[in-house]
Amino acid sequence: MLTTIQMAILNAVVDDYEDLERLYRSLCLKFSSENYRPDDPSAFYWREGQTGLSLAELADNILRLVEKGYLEVRMPDVGQQLGADCSFVWKGWFGLTDSGKAYLLASSSGSAGGS
Repeated sequence: MLTTIQMAILNAVVDDYEDLERLYRSLCLKFSSENYRPDDPSAFYWREGQTGLSLAELADNILRLVEKGYLEVRMPDVGQQLGADCSFVWKGWFGLTDSGKAYLLASSSGSAGGS
């Protein structure tokens, strides 16, 4: 069974590949419109959301999902290999595998199994 964090990661990449930074922003930060002005797109800021999720926890959960076969990794450099040192978590782009899609479908129908 996947954790709430792992399910949130899968949902965040359901329609496109995302890197660690984009996942962190979408899952851990909240857009604040305070001081926002339409004529200045940089006149806003991100603040911590309510998840309490650290960058390290997010990276660890991405690694677990890759190991379980629910996420696949695309590296920015075509010839770059996934290293045993796990540096791909910092450099890669993550998307759902067929197993990840199947897990999400099963969980939305209430029949997701553990792994």
